[in-house]
Amino acid sequence: MPIQPEKPVWWKIIIGVVLILIEVKNHLFPSADLLKANNAGEQVGMYIAMVAIIALGCWLAPSTRAALADSVGTTEPVFGSHVGQLGTGHGARTEAPST
Repeated sequence: MPIQPEKPVWWKIIIGVVLILIEVKNHLFPSADLLKANNAGEQVGMYIAMVAIIALGCWLAPSTRAALADSVGTTEPVFGSHVGQLGTGHGARTEAPST
């Protein structure tokens, strides 16, 4: 029996992206009725919470990267970059040239 590929967990991807988008929107376009900090300590706490929420979103969204690669049917990363893999692209030599 062949191994079934792991299915992507879409709720993680959706919640992660929504968390990131909401925090970016609130930071760039603050609303007048949002909570305001009364002192520097509260301001630091609000920024730490913002960074923590964005970090959670960044962790949730790509957490199913391997599952997405399996569902597409490829062994290469779907969202990954190829930095540091010079010479392994199309047309790259994998063996020494013949003399």
